[in-house]
Amino acid sequence: MRSDKGKRQERLIARSLGVERLPNDGRRHNDAETVCFGIEAKARKRLPKLVTDGMAQCERYVVLRLCDFVDWFGALPAEIDKTQ
Repeated sequence: MRSDKGKRQERLIARSLGVERLPNDGRRHNDAETVCFGIEAKARKRLPKLVTDGMAQCERYVVLRLCDFVDWFGALPAEIDKTQ
């Protein structure tokens, strides 16, 4: 099960994009979804090797810092730190 810190971060990111965090119900799905995007929220200084290796094999993915995404697609609420 995810930590409370991880859940809080997922909620903040989902809220900043105008959607709600999807509950962890034991099925594999995104942390949140918009009409156009599936969102996986990760709050780490460095991604694990397993993730970076998987991204190297993937043909279709986009990775952006939250503040860069919001600059393109929407406003960021005050409670999220844009420097992370």
